[in-house]
Amino acid sequence: MGTIWVIINYFLKVDIDKSAAVSLGLVWTVLLSIFNYFLLYAKREDIFMKYNNIQTKRKIKGQIYFWIYVLLSFTSFYVSVANLVELKH
Repeated sequence: MGTIWVIINYFLKVDIDKSAAVSLGLVWTVLLSIFNYFLLYAKREDIFMKYNNIQTKRKIKGQIYFWIYVLLSFTSFYVSVANLVELKH
């Protein structure tokens, strides 16, 4: 989400002060938490039962994909911020 906001801010030249950015971030966090609760947390037992007995090889492969995704997400966020956000002195 942060990368998307950086790119939108770069192209639209939206000047948002720090308190508004924090408030917007908190609103998005609450909305995503509510969304996750109703879609995932409420069905957690069904999800646990479905993936409880997966093969070890598939589990390791899934963890590798997860960490690659995390690494690429942080990298893309860092590159976006480093190249698109202008410093204001």
